[in-house]
This record gives sequence, structure tokens and C-alpha cells, in this order.
Amino acid sequence: MPPINKITLTREIIETGQIHRLIQDGNYGVTFISEEERRDSLRKMFDNKDITEDVWLFGYGSLIWNPAINFSERAPMVVCGYHRKFCLETYMGRGSKDAPGLMLGLDVGGSCRGMGYKLSPDQAFQELEIIWKREMVTESYLPRWLFAKTGGKNVRAIGFIVNRNTDRYIGKIDENKVAQYIAQASGFLGTCLEYLDNTADHLTESGMPDKYLNRIQALAKKLKLKQTNLLKLNYFLNLKEGKW
Repeated sequence: MPPINKITLTREIIETGQIHRLIQDGNYGVTFISEEERRDSLRKMFDNKDITEDVWLFGYGSLIWNPAINFSERAPMVVCGYHRKFCLETYMGRGSKDAPGLMLGLDVGGSCRGMGYKLSPDQAFQELEIIWKREMVTESYLPRWLFAKTGGKNVRAIGFIVNRNTDRYIGKIDENKVAQYIAQASGFLGTCLEYLDNTADHLTESGMPDKYLNRIQALAKKLKLKQTNLLKLNYFLNLKEGKW
């Protein structure tokens, strides 16, 4: 397999559609959402009306450490009714067909702590268009209004829950198996372990440590170290036998 050229997910890459082209060129066999479908989905969140009030957006994964949007306020947020979980298999971005990865989703039940982003009425639609291009590439996520709390106030926030009807959804999965996925997977956006590290570390730094993520982080790093040591051992054995 040829080496993967890693890119950084930026506002420009999302706006210009480069991220979509990379996925389409990869022939991953997934169903893509059209530009018209994305716009319709966004408008329906506001009943096809103009946005006249501040809008809160909830981030629970990479949006915490790489929002790539403009906002008027950023604050810790808790949503009710959903929890953060590695439940979406990916062959794109941070995985491949040979070594798929796992991405986070909001799944039914419990609660989730993350980061809220307030968008003013004059900027909300433009910024949410970028979010929709980022999150609504395929049918893996569903946009929803969530019950949330931030700064001691109850608010509504837009969040993206996992689509349980997609064939990439993984329900019950052992944490050791999750760690195996994450330790081996990488793609054009980087490794799954980087994704986990950034999310877990930023949550901890923000005073919102996630025990579930921290457990998987420890397991995945142990597996990664074992894989690295095995590769080194094989290299020296082959070197000793004159194969290289």
C-alpha cells in the first residue's frame, strides 16, 4: 500500500470541498449526501426560517480541539440523553479498508460533557454550513436539537448523534476490541490514536476528564507499544539473518 499523505482538517479544506473529494476518490463504497440534501437538512433545523437568535453547537469529539469555525463564545457544556462512545467504524480519514478505525458518536442514554460554541444570528448559518459539510458527508450522523446546560443555564444545542441504521454502526463492543481498532488505524487525517489522545487530553485539561476515554487510551497505548516493539524485534532478527 502506498504511503498516506496526511492533511490537517482546516476551515479552507472543508469549505472548498477538498475533504469530500478525498473521500470520493477513495472508493470507500459509502453513500454520500448531496449538497442539496445537506442544505435542506440544515434549513429544516430552523423550520426553513431565518436565524434570529444565538445558536449553540455541541462538540464532543474533534470539535473540542479543532472547531474550524468562528464563534462568539466557547464554554463547557453537558447534554442529557446521550453519551459519548466509539461506535462508528471508519475506512476514511482515520482508517482504511485493511485496518478500519473507530470514531466517536453520541449514542442513546446517559449524558455527555463537551464544549459548547455560541454562534450569533448573523454568523450562524454560514458557520453551520461548514459544520454540515464536515459532519454530514455520509449518513453516519443525524443532526438533532439536544437538551443541554452551560454556565448554569438550560439551553438547546445542535449536536450530531450516531445513525444506528448505518451499516458502520457498532453497538456493543468490548473496550479491548475498541483499543485494537484505535491502535492500528490511520488515514489521510492521521491516526485514530491521535484523535483519541486529542479528545481525551483536551477534556482533561478543561476539567472534564472522561473515564471511558482514559481507559481506552491506556489500553491502546499499551497495544501500540507492543506493536512497535515487535516491529523492532523483527527488524533486528531479519538484519541478523542478513535478509535486509
